[in-house]
Amino acid sequence: MLRIIGRFWQAYAEKIAFYQTLVILTVIYVVVVGPIWLVGRLTGHQFLPSLPQSAATFWRPAHMGRVSSPAELRKQG
Repeated sequence: MLRIIGRFWQAYAEKIAFYQTLVILTVIYVVVVGPIWLVGRLTGHQFLPSLPQSAATFWRPAHMGRVSSPAELRKQG
């Protein structure tokens, strides 16, 4: 009898988890992502830099192991 109840509860919990995840992700999208997109769209803000036609990627080379100057560090912020 406990096995039947356990299987029922597991199936029920999986269905609840599916709908709970659906609701949580929808709320996050509507409350967070949607308004950010709308403000960006209305102001013309580009969240990613424009990709030049000659470039195949957004990656920029990093110079690992060398000390940056204060001017280079200010560019990051």
